[in-house]
Amino acid sequence: MENASEPKKKFTISDLGDSIHIIRVAEIMCLSTETVRSMTWDNRKKTPFIQGNELFGYYDGSNKFYIRTDSIRDYYACHHEKMRDFTKDKGLIREMEANLQELDEYVRKRKQDHTTLENKKIEAFQKVEKKLCILGINALGPLHQNRESIVEILKRNGIVQILILNPESKAFKMRVNFEEEHNKKICGRLIAEYHASVAICRDIKNFSDNLGTFEVKVHSADPIMSIVMIYPESVEYGQLNQNIYPEVSGLRGLTGRTLPLKKSDEKDIIPFKSLVEMFSDLWKSAKIVETT
Repeated sequence: MENASEPKKKFTISDLGDSIHIIRVAEIMCLSTETVRSMTWDNRKKTPFIQGNELFGYYDGSNKFYIRTDSIRDYYACHHEKMRDFTKDKGLIREMEANLQELDEYVRKRKQDHTTLENKKIEAFQKVEKKLCILGINALGPLHQNRESIVEILKRNGIVQILILNPESKAFKMRVNFEEEHNKKICGRLIAEYHASVAICRDIKNFSDNLGTFEVKVHSADPIMSIVMIYPESVEYGQLNQNIYPEVSGLRGLTGRTLPLKKSDEKDIIPFKSLVEMFSDLWKSAKIVETT
């Protein structure tokens, strides 16, 4: 217990994921360390710390607890009521009541802080320019898989830019031979995927009720990778996935190595910027595809 000559220190109960020493748990609950230890199933790492059917933390077997704030407060309140029924030690009861009041204030403050933080996050996110950029040979995968998300971005007056390979370009024809030719035959998969992607884009345009800015363009550069970028201008939320196409004939582009990058990560800043610039350069010289 704390030295009586010292000012009483505020105790802190940590959320699940932070730890508090077993002795401090015992002090807060006015119990012996042996009693607190007996509340666990065994000493294996991350043993559930349970009273009745209520899980309110984990015991790691080395005198540390990982505790959920609300649950231990509720258990402590119940324990306090039981102590009142059989103890005659008024000093102990007063100490437990003071601890319970501090627990209530701690839980209230944490909930208030959490709500404030979440509101700030929402407010910050609402100010971010909602923008999605997709680069690919035909971008069929991300268009098909993320159709509803793209429609939602547009309905929030966001910007969506789709940049795919021009089927009339020399680069497209070379890619067809590289990916499709087998047994001296080409089956037309890539051109079919191109038309499917354009159809999905028209479907997205229709279901977004012409809200936001939705643009589709074709370029003629040699395809070496696909990119999906979300909120590229935002330092906090900007992120992208870079899929580097394999240099093996007969393999589709999507089977290549994928590299995720975050603009907020210091090590990703330079490659992130260069990929955004690459997309921008291709976009400027690309031709518009009609989606109405």
